[in-house]
Amino acid sequence: MIIQMKELNIEFKLIRRKRKTMEIRIQPPGLVEVIAPDRLSKNQVLDFVASKGQWIQKKLAQMALAQDQIIERKYETGEYLLLQGKEVPFILQVDPERKTIKVSHSQDGITVTSPVHDKEAIGSVLEKWYITAGQQIVEERIAHYQRFFPMAPSKVQVKNQKRRWGTCTSGRALYFNWRIVMAPVEIIDYLVVHEMCHMLEMNHSPRYWSLVEQVLPDYKKRRKWLKENGMRLCL
Repeated sequence: MIIQMKELNIEFKLIRRKRKTMEIRIQPPGLVEVIAPDRLSKNQVLDFVASKGQWIQKKLAQMALAQDQIIERKYETGEYLLLQGKEVPFILQVDPERKTIKVSHSQDGITVTSPVHDKEAIGSVLEKWYITAGQQIVEERIAHYQRFFPMAPSKVQVKNQKRRWGTCTSGRALYFNWRIVMAPVEIIDYLVVHEMCHMLEMNHSPRYWSLVEQVLPDYKKRRKWLKENGMRLCL
């Protein structure tokens, strides 16, 4: 659907669900999603989107700016990768005698030893390495914050999630996007606490955010950082 506002055309995807409130999501690279209750008419949806026009325009501009800051990876020595908020040197070693690609991490940086300089293959192996590293980091942070919660997660898994930083199921299984391990520890902590609080409240009600604030009084600052810098967390 498209709504015209003066010189601005807002194109958005309308998603109907059984819910009481409306929600607008801005997804990379600039997709606007409007989640609306089944009972609302098309005109009511358009009025709501129009009322949020300036906010949508601002968010799309921020996302476009963030995309401009994304570095196109060549996976060559001299580049840097993010790990827990720090820029770590990337080192490529080409060894024709190797049959597989190996990733290692030391004080010198993240080293990839590969039979050939294959960008796609190197990127795929690096993603798997981040998933493994992320699993350990996230489990450590969950253990750190477990004292604030009366129950423990039934499962913790770091994996490739395209649209979400984290997910909590009704069975208390917590899933995290591997890209979060590129963020500073305080942002990883925010995402960990965010999902752990969903074990108690499966929504984003005032009561839910009160739980988050009890554990992380400055959660709004951390959430703001993620919204502004999340696009940079990529290979």
